[in-house]
Amino acid sequence: MDLEKTVNLKKCPMHMPENWEPPVPAFSADIAAGSRAVSLYIGIQRPSSESLEALNSIIEAVDLPNYDLASFTDRAGHKNYVCIAYFSSSTEHVQWEDSSGFTKWWEDDVHLTADYGLWVERYAFEPGQFETLISSPDGFEGVARQYGESVGPIREHAYWGGMEDRIPNSAPGVLDPTVSEMPKATPSETRGKRLVVKGPKNLCLIRSGQDLTSVKADELAEYNKDIEPHLSAGLAFLGENPQTGCFESRYMTHCNAQGQAIAKTFGMQVFLSVSHLQRWAQFHPTHLAIFNSFQNMAMQREGQFDLRLWHEVAVMDESDSYAEYINCDPMTGMLPFRHAL
Repeated sequence: MDLEKTVNLKKCPMHMPENWEPPVPAFSADIAAGSRAVSLYIGIQRPSSESLEALNSIIEAVDLPNYDLASFTDRAGHKNYVCIAYFSSSTEHVQWEDSSGFTKWWEDDVHLTADYGLWVERYAFEPGQFETLISSPDGFEGVARQYGESVGPIREHAYWGGMEDRIPNSAPGVLDPTVSEMPKATPSETRGKRLVVKGPKNLCLIRSGQDLTSVKADELAEYNKDIEPHLSAGLAFLGENPQTGCFESRYMTHCNAQGQAIAKTFGMQVFLSVSHLQRWAQFHPTHLAIFNSFQNMAMQREGQFDLRLWHEVAVMDESDSYAEYINCDPMTGMLPFRHAL
């Protein structure tokens, strides 16, 4: 950990209160000198035991070096099983797709007539438009695992606007939405088809996670009683209300290759822009309930708890996001909005 980098992630934070001292310590991945990382989501919808085994075989066969497995139920009520692969650069990702056999498997037309759906979502993380926050200096999750060191404790957190202050390229107007209003969802027939969706400039991706694997019984009971219900309700609200600027909201649980749950969860949301995310976070009752319940727990425990928290936020250029859906439900991911983007 480089203590010379702990003063500020940006030279001119836009939102930090004067003489700000955060109530609890937090850290960030050292992304300043990093390359353009890539996160690849490979999802199977309506998985059977056979199709789940087939996907696991592909994961093993293509030799993914760094990935997570997770599951969730989507807004149409379908079970989804997801492999989330991480690459340290766009070059590494392209070389892997070309050499691993993944492209050949993905392009096989057998998927078009299967009783399951497949989808891929690819996001690129430009260092200047990306930020991470972790509650402990060794608590790397997600894309942050591609960066070997942390910086901190940092001051840019626990106040409204801290997220934008942690994004190096953020400045007034720079990350504003290029599409001002959420497009209307217009689902279309998808069975037997491959459909591509590309997001608009300044699309915003957030993943925010909770690691409960080391949490003791009393703290876990408090979390499940006072925090998790608000978290679940807030993420469900976003998924049911696209007028907030949220294309997709998933509440995902880490799992093993057999689909059995691990005590780690995260929310994943795709917003029209970082300002739409910030508006929900700062003003909407569903997020304020999440924020306040955690703050209460932190105060009661005087900042001493085993729960480990993390998040990543990236703002995308037009070429940074790509999604393709095969034989999926019309309400899957960003599919309902493809005609308007």
